[in-house]
Amino acid sequence: PMDADWYTQMIPWDMRHFMDVRSNPSTGPHNNTFPVSNSMFRRTRPSTGNTDRLHSVLKRILAKQCVRFVFLGGSVTAGHNGGGPSAAYCNVFMEWLNHKFPCNTPIDDNDTGEGNGRYKHQYLGYAMGGANIQAQFNSFSRLKNLWPLQRTRVDVVVAEWATNDLFVSSNKDAFASNSIRNYPQEVALQWYTEVFVRRVLLLRAPAPVALLYANMEFIGRQLDLHEFFDAVHSAEHATMPVLSYYNIPVFSFVRLYSAVAYSNPHLTYNDSQFPIQVGNLHADACCHPRPNGHRFLALSLIYNFFTELQWLWRRLSNQQPRRRRSSTLFFPDDTETDNDPSAHSPAILPKVWRVTEEEDSVFVHGSTTTEINFMLHPVEERLVGANDTVAASNSSGGSSSSSSSSS
Repeated sequence: PMDADWYTQMIPWDMRHFMDVRSNPSTGPHNNTFPVSNSMFRRTRPSTGNTDRLHSVLKRILAKQCVRFVFLGGSVTAGHNGGGPSAAYCNVFMEWLNHKFPCNTPIDDNDTGEGNGRYKHQYLGYAMGGANIQAQFNSFSRLKNLWPLQRTRVDVVVAEWATNDLFVSSNKDAFASNSIRNYPQEVALQWYTEVFVRRVLLLRAPAPVALLYANMEFIGRQLDLHEFFDAVHSAEHATMPVLSYYNIPVFSFVRLYSAVAYSNPHLTYNDSQFPIQVGNLHADACCHPRPNGHRFLALSLIYNFFTELQWLWRRLSNQQPRRRRSSTLFFPDDTETDNDPSAHSPAILPKVWRVTEEEDSVFVHGSTTTEINFMLHPVEERLVGANDTVAASNSSGGSSSSSSSSS
């Protein structure tokens, strides 16, 4: 854990005035700073996940080597109703990263820097209003072609669809088995999520790419109905089983805010007596943060990156108390690793969870540049038939090594 002055350690002095997240005076008489605390931000890490890939990136950052992020998301990531891309949480986060951990090397051959030998950490924002995991399924080649086709190095992919994933379609799923076609919407979401995760785990740009899920927002009009905040207004509840299975690190602003909302049973959309009320956070009745809200979201990312960097730095500097070498449960700190098999060459992925092995061969290991939405376009009947056979086998107590999608 960080020391008592965690905020001053985390935020450079010349950014502190900008990062003071204040309530919106137009919605109430108060102009107080949001009551952020170390314990509040600890809630924003629902899944630590496997950090091998992330630590490889953090080591580059600590060595003052520039890195590139790709942010995938919808209108929240695009800064809609919050000041546009320059005010969005992803840009605020990158400004912090360049302030706190400046770098001095080009990211790739395309990086010409800012002149005079100056370079910066960079990000690409692939965000569009209403976009969710289905849109990414149909445009994965845009990410896949960055390397080697465009010679654009990618170190970290941050996926943010927690709100729009609520509207993933569960109809016309021609590729899934007949039993899955009758499942709830969340099953379709888990199917898409698993395909996306497996694709990114195989991605090399040119090194294994670190994948992070950032559940940054929720539909706030629930609070306008004088009801408690409900987690079903974010898709996090449906994607977490998949992300946990694949050990993907998850950062969740939703977890922080839901805890705050539950603490006040009378909280409404425009409760001016509560400085962290959702009317101050959001610019509309949906889910789009004001500029203050984007800085709040960025703080949740900053907190998790900084604590992970701090932990790694202490381990690399051998400042952590060393675990007993006689124990068979732990490695010594200087060799400790999560040993991510998916980062090996060749990659070793876990057995499929929601998708079938046939679907995995087509949509993950196959030609992922063929953009076909499995909800709309049928494929060979043999694939559907094979999936139905697997589903029937599983339901009758047969081997479940191929898929657990029917369970």
